[in-house]
Amino acid sequence: MDGIPYEDRDARISLWDRSVRMGLGLRGRFLCRKGSFFALDEQLEQLQNTAKELGMPFVWEPAATKEALASTYDINDFDGEEALLELILTAGAEPIGDEKEGSAAGGEESPKKEKKDAEEKIFAHPALAILAEKVLRTERPPIRMKLLRDSDLSAATVLRERCLLGQTTTALARTRAGGGGILLGTDGNVVACTEGEFFAVSNGNLWAPEAPVATVERTIALELLGDLERPCTVRTVGPKELNGVSECFVLTDRWEVVPVGAIGKAVIGGGKAGPVAAVLAADLLKKLWTKAKAPF
Repeated sequence: MDGIPYEDRDARISLWDRSVRMGLGLRGRFLCRKGSFFALDEQLEQLQNTAKELGMPFVWEPAATKEALASTYDINDFDGEEALLELILTAGAEPIGDEKEGSAAGGEESPKKEKKDAEEKIFAHPALAILAEKVLRTERPPIRMKLLRDSDLSAATVLRERCLLGQTTTALARTRAGGGGILLGTDGNVVACTEGEFFAVSNGNLWAPEAPVATVERTIALELLGDLERPCTVRTVGPKELNGVSECFVLTDRWEVVPVGAIGKAVIGGGKAGPVAAVLAADLLKKLWTKAKAPF
């Protein structure tokens, strides 16, 4: 936390922190193996830009953040195995109106120390916490998705909110869909997916819907697909086209390929993972690590 390793029983975030009280915080997931990270610079920049959009302070320099991620991998003794590091940026807490002035209630001035103590209970600096887990890649069962038509669920908001903690628009959309949600824009076309980057196959061709925000996952996935000589066409996709796909899958921020077995009442590929998704799940991972590099 803040670059200092703590035992799990000692790693604490203030109860006054807005990440605890209101779920206001950001998270980014980073893959590491043998001291090398995949797309570290790109994902850090994406997280910083999201924090800026939301007005959240990101006071740590990239070098310090990279060092904290690298040291977290080292102290967990992963022995060169693949690990997922989840970086959590809390929003901190400022002294709040009535609570800040509560010590002066009754018309009498409180001693300076008492007032300072009261403010310290409320104030909390933003924290940078990193959680680490060994990645155990297993075959993911197909998920069911649902089409969502709602003017409040803008694609740009959903893509941005994938980084947010708490009850976000994305989380609420996922709940409404009973799993994953495919969002349709105001023009009725597919614009986003709550679970990650959406890809599909029809007539032997791999394609992805146009999106208003180019996430790191999407940009790198398209690049890797090109390297694997599996070109992916990015185009406008209407909801009726989803009924004719032979298979579809989602690339998550954990860099996992998750097959989609059904969209609404329409079963995709017999409800099983398709051949393209199965091959990409293995090939993308191999290609991914050829592009990994040390943080410094």
